[in-house]
This record gives sequence, C-alpha cells and structure tokens, in this order.
Amino acid sequence: MANQCVEYKLHRNDKGQLQIPTWIEDPGYYYNPNNKTFIGFLPENPDWYIPNTVVSMPLTDFLNRGLAIHKEYPELVSNEPDAKPISAKDFKKQLKNFYIEKTK
Repeated sequence: MANQCVEYKLHRNDKGQLQIPTWIEDPGYYYNPNNKTFIGFLPENPDWYIPNTVVSMPLTDFLNRGLAIHKEYPELVSNEPDAKPISAKDFKKQLKNFYIEKTK
C-alpha cells in the first residue's frame, strides 16, 4: 500500500508546547520557514482520524513546493563553509527520488 504525502504544521499541546501531530506517521521533512509547514507521510488509508484541512501533496505539488523553498533557501552541496547551492535541476531530481521512495 502506498504512502500519502501531506503538508502539515506543528500542533500546540495542552502545555503550550509545539509538537508533531500524533496522526503523522513519518514526519519532519522539507521545512518551509515562510508558512511553518513540514512534509510528512501517512499510510494511504489510515485507521485513525486525519483532519480534513490537511493538504495532500501529489508529486507535482511536492516538486513545486520544494523548488520554491530551494529558490529562497537553497540547499547546499555539503556542510562546508564555502559550499555552493545544489542546482535547481539536481535538487528537483533529489526531491523526485525522495518522493518516489517515500510513497511506494
């Protein structure tokens, strides 16, 4: 069964702390600082409640989101101080491979 890619925000718990929503099975990818969202993955038809406001991300939307973030906050080739940004073409390929691996 394929996994579903979703965009989500952290939830505030009863102590006022931010936490990963309990309904996300595989959380924490590709943070967007502009709207404070993450990418996470769920089973295709989970047996638990998922809020109807959760945004499902087909591949095209996932790639567009990732490339928009990369344009403003470029991923680097390495962690070295003089590292250069990954090209948009290579980053798109990396995103696509990640999505395919996570949603199979």
